[in-house]
Parts: sequence; C-alpha cells; structure tokens
Amino acid sequence: MTNRITSENIVDYLHNFNENHFREGRHSSRRRKLRHIEFEKIKVKLKTEMPIDIEQQEIKKFALTYYFNENYNIYIVIALKDKFINIVTQHIISKKIGEF
Repeated sequence: MTNRITSENIVDYLHNFNENHFREGRHSSRRRKLRHIEFEKIKVKLKTEMPIDIEQQEIKKFALTYYFNENYNIYIVIALKDKFINIVTQHIISKKIGEF
C-alpha cells in the first residue's frame, strides 16, 4: 500500500527525498536563470526549510512558498513523478503590496 502525498505530509516527504532526484524542466531552467536564482539554493530550501504556505494544486502538484530574504518570498511549484520531483516553476514574490 502506498502513502498518498497531501499538503500535510509533503514537507516530510521532501526532507527525506534523495537530493539527486530533484530535476527541473527546460522552461523552469530558463525562468530561473532570468530571475538569478541558483538551482542548488532551491534544492536546499526544499530539503531543509519549512514552507510558509503549502497549496495542493492537483493530486501530485504542489505550490510552496518559502522565505527568500527580508523583502521577498519565493514561490516554487513542484510535481511528483515516480522517483523524481520536477520543479515546474519558481517566482520571486515581493512582500510589499503592489510591488514585483
């Protein structure tokens, strides 16, 4: 019997996941480079930190919001695939209302 991943247990799942099995798509890679975010920093956040907010978008798709710095948060969308975690996209979100 397999465990169903939900918004309650996704953090434990990520913290116990093999770091080498995180991967990003071509679209995500291009956006990340434009936004000057290192892939290693994203992997560390997913593996070690607790997200500020968790939103389950589909059965195996989650949107996680993490603290980035004093002015910004980072919004990361992941998709669970068999033994890999695909990083679909990531965005920097301003903490100040009306700013990007």
